[in-house]
Amino acid sequence: MLASRYHSRTVEWMRKDRMVFAIHVEGTTFGESDFRIVAVFDEVVFQNLKELLSTSRIYSGLRAVSFCIFKNIYEEKFKFVAYICSSRRRRMTMYNQPHSDIWTGRIDSATDVSSFRFHQNVQRKNMDQLEDAKDGKTFALLGFQCDEGVKRNKGRVGAYHGPLEVKKALANIPWRFSENTVVFDVGGVACEDGNLEKSQQQLGEAVQRLMQHNVIPIIIGGGHETAYGHYLGVRQAIGLEKRLGIINIDAHFDMRPYNETTSSGTMFRQILDEDKHAGYLCLGIQPFGNTMALFETAKRYGCIYILEEQLTWDAMTSTYATIDSFIENYDSIMLTLCMDVLSASAAPGVSAPSPFGLDPKIVRALIRHIVANPKTTSFDISEVNPILDENRKTITLAAYFCAEALAFFHRGNPAQSGR
Repeated sequence: MLASRYHSRTVEWMRKDRMVFAIHVEGTTFGESDFRIVAVFDEVVFQNLKELLSTSRIYSGLRAVSFCIFKNIYEEKFKFVAYICSSRRRRMTMYNQPHSDIWTGRIDSATDVSSFRFHQNVQRKNMDQLEDAKDGKTFALLGFQCDEGVKRNKGRVGAYHGPLEVKKALANIPWRFSENTVVFDVGGVACEDGNLEKSQQQLGEAVQRLMQHNVIPIIIGGGHETAYGHYLGVRQAIGLEKRLGIINIDAHFDMRPYNETTSSGTMFRQILDEDKHAGYLCLGIQPFGNTMALFETAKRYGCIYILEEQLTWDAMTSTYATIDSFIENYDSIMLTLCMDVLSASAAPGVSAPSPFGLDPKIVRALIRHIVANPKTTSFDISEVNPILDENRKTITLAAYFCAEALAFFHRGNPAQSGR
């Protein structure tokens, strides 16, 4: 079966020194297709990939997926390869409608609203079906399936799969919101053919559209290049002359030079170069996660930052004061969270895990405090890599952060939203 369906030279190479066992899942006929191999060598990663790729319908334009566990005769080690054939046909847009099979889970009651979970309340809605939100708070979960920026930044790819997995984890969390809170799943934008700039532009258009309808965007990446698309949308929505403050919870400045190409490590330098009305506050910076040159760059651009080791419970009053002082200088605030700011024990599924990262409760307190402020427009969470995750730790934590953001958005009295 394998030889008849896949490129013969590849199959011959595999058969030189390996025994092959395959499970084939076919979507439609191949036609003309690209051939790509993803190879990984870790049993945990294999299980994660197998779960992610177990159905072809989660990939737009997918034609077939084949799972192959092969045994190297000489090394006596099991390894894994996923073969993905995708159509060469180009779509006019990178927007994907919300998936119908994400919002499922445990049902404690079909009638008692106090027993509901997210999957019983989240409404699927295409972007072209949006209407102006009126009473209460209306949120939209918007995915950004992209890790091209991570790839360009020489990181470990896999965050492309983050949005769908985080939404799946969110589906089973208990619903703890008032009856006038509405949460839509509006699908997302997917980066195709490495076209990062176009995908960021389309993410920005989606964010702008949500904000114009008075819907609060909760953006789920994707690599941290998500933040640039997020910024484009907020800037267009609030106008070019408004002062925009960007708060980034991150171990890294992400202010690398971009003479050759943009990436997940360049966004905030891009923004500050382009936008004279933007300012930047970074929380959780790791001294050994950034070169001395990057610290000099941050200083030159007027970036305000707090080091990871300074973000302790004893110092939270001072931290909140720094955040509030920053917010006072701007008309609008956008919040972005890179999951690699957390300790690797809590968030192993990221491109650049940190042994000295922040405690999740500190990050939760920061999110609560910032989104409670009425100037905050939107929130994005990035760098969840399901392929590298352990027992879905990072995925689940990201889902809980999203729930916390929804619960505290524009609650007011931000100083009281700590632990």
